[in-house]
Amino acid sequence: MLMRSCTVTVKGVFLSHYSGDGSAENPYLVYTAKGLSTLFVAGNEDKHFVLKADLDFADLEFISFSELFTGTFDGEGHKIKNLKMTSGATLGFIPKMQNARITNVVFEDATCTKDGTRTGKCKNCPQTITGEPDPGS
Repeated sequence: MLMRSCTVTVKGVFLSHYSGDGSAENPYLVYTAKGLSTLFVAGNEDKHFVLKADLDFADLEFISFSELFTGTFDGEGHKIKNLKMTSGATLGFIPKMQNARITNVVFEDATCTKDGTRTGKCKNCPQTITGEPDPGS
């Protein structure tokens, strides 16, 4: 089994952005905003993610999947703060889902802006959101 991880060492302190292989048995464990940004890329739309810490995107641009997400995302009650989505044809944390599950995540100060117009602001996330089939499929 292939184990993926991305790590950084700062002044002798070991920091891990994420670990795991994205399978249901060994989901990606995400520790930093950089880790989530690294993993939310093409090819990972069917993977499983678990947040292991609060994430702050104050200094990072967030771009989500452009394809249909069919995996799971468990926030374990953690917060995703200062998420600002400003690019992409479809905006949103996970804009297109089918048979996906997003649970236990709280968004704080998240905004979506397209063409200079704010299109949405998320105060909180319900504890469970279950993906509905994409009308285009």
